[in-house]
Amino acid sequence: MTDRSDLRAEAMERAGGRCEWDGCTYLHAKLELAHLSASGMGGSKDRDHIDNVAIYCTQHHDWLDCRITPNMRRYENEQAARSMLNRYWVGA
Repeated sequence: MTDRSDLRAEAMERAGGRCEWDGCTYLHAKLELAHLSASGMGGSKDRDHIDNVAIYCTQHHDWLDCRITPNMRRYENEQAARSMLNRYWVGA
């Protein structure tokens, strides 16, 4: 799958239009497509796969990308998110 709008639509359908973070109560938050294994600044297309994305509210996407947890490593946050989602993916 290479079209991110299609990927986002498929992920949004899977998530039921809600943040996939377990117990998230931000019902009116902006929802974003988050790559569990980062796609990088260039937007690596090989990471655009349904098993490598989640629909997160802005706050949880910021957590994953260490924007609100600067003392954490993104890899540690990624592993925690994958465990919570029970979504393990072996990248291309």
